[in-house]
Amino acid sequence: MPDQEKESLKIIPREGVSLELQVRNHRLTIDQPVDDGGKNAGIAPLEMFVGSLGACIGYFAVRFCLRHKIPHEGLEVSMEWDYAENPHRIGKITTDVKLPKGWNPEMNERFLKVIGGCTVHHSITVAPEITINLR
Repeated sequence: MPDQEKESLKIIPREGVSLELQVRNHRLTIDQPVDDGGKNAGIAPLEMFVGSLGACIGYFAVRFCLRHKIPHEGLEVSMEWDYAENPHRIGKITTDVKLPKGWNPEMNERFLKVIGGCTVHHSITVAPEITINLR
């Protein structure tokens, strides 16, 4: 299999603990709530982490609907998480998918297989190698 082209983004410190994520021509402000030393100027890293999973599930859900010519009006993905310790981390993520209007329950099994196979989900359940370089 040929080498995959690497993707990249940058994180640049801004005011206080606020950060700016830069990817392609997009900018996203990352910050902490006031209680955690931030100014609540943007999404927190853990919210972005869980949000990326929810967005990936949502993307796969919409693609499923489009592929099967199912209107996706009313489709909604909601995420909740709990923490675990030793080490401090997210210990459990629960996803609720509100199905589109007029959904045929006979599609449930196929739909769950598709949305459960989103790239972010696979990247969590089959952990990537993470390397940190100091330059």
